[in-house]
Formats: sequence, structure tokens, C-alpha cells
Amino acid sequence: MSVSVLMLPVDRWQEYKKLRLAALSEQPKIAFQNDYQEEASWSDDVWRQRLIDSLAGKNNYVLFAQSDNRLCGMVTGVIEDGVNAQHRVLIRSAYVIPEYQKNLQVYTALITELLEVCDKNNKKVMYVTVNVASKTQLEFYEGIGFSKVGVLKKYVKLNDNTYQDRYLLARVRD
Repeated sequence: MSVSVLMLPVDRWQEYKKLRLAALSEQPKIAFQNDYQEEASWSDDVWRQRLIDSLAGKNNYVLFAQSDNRLCGMVTGVIEDGVNAQHRVLIRSAYVIPEYQKNLQVYTALITELLEVCDKNNKKVMYVTVNVASKTQLEFYEGIGFSKVGVLKKYVKLNDNTYQDRYLLARVRD
């Protein structure tokens, strides 16, 4: 399987929307802070603008994995606001479609490329929150140089009014 990682041109915004909404509908309690209903209500202009901002390195970096001319995964790196915080990027919304989840090749390609983009753009701190129930994600991030900083109690409120704790992991570059 050959996987390439790219930033989508704006004219492919509908593919982005479809992939993102699939992620939210398939894994609502595992990885995401937003929910399907919230993002499904976004206008087409919002989806286009997110790609425009990503291509410009403004607010976020949205990267996509593609195999056989088909999108098979995505990850978003959110650039912190404020002149004193723009060196930090929060890794959010990593998703790989089910048929590519069996091995970590797509996920690894996405995260590795995002870290390279951050390094090229002088981002010094990358951090991510991981569901405390996801040993695989914790081990993955620790394996690529992230360190556990702590536990964020009741970090995500779920649709059933329960809460999810998250590990906070960080990777700091000199």
C-alpha cells in the first residue's frame, strides 16, 4: 500500500467535509471534541475557509493521507493564538478510515508529516490529548518522542452527559 500525505487544494473541500463528518459519526466518543451535528451544520464557506487557512499556515495545518487516489485519513494541527503562543500546536482530529486502521502506516505518515510541517515552521511545542482508555495511542505518541504531562480530568463531555479523561502529552523541540 502506497500512502502520500498532502494539503488539499480548496476545490476538494467536499472530500474534506465528507471525511471529517465520517470521522465524527464513526468515532464520536473516542477521539473528538466536536460532534457530528455541530460540524454538519457548518456552511460550505466554513469548510472552504478551513482549507484556505491551512494552505496559508493560518490557524491550523490540515493534512490528508491518500492511497489509490482516495482520501484515507486526516489530521489537524491547531496553531495557538497570540503572539506569545504561536510556537505551540495542538494535534487534533487524527482519523483514519476503518479499512486502513489495521496497521499504523497511514496514522504514522500523517503524524510524521505534521511534525515535519511544525518543525519547518518553527513550532517548538506540539501537544496532544489522548483518551485514557486508548493504550495504543498513548504508546504510539510516547514512541515518537512525546512525554506524558498529566491527566486532564473530565476533559471532554460526551453526548450522554458523561465525561472522558485525557492524557496530555507534549513534544518540545529546541
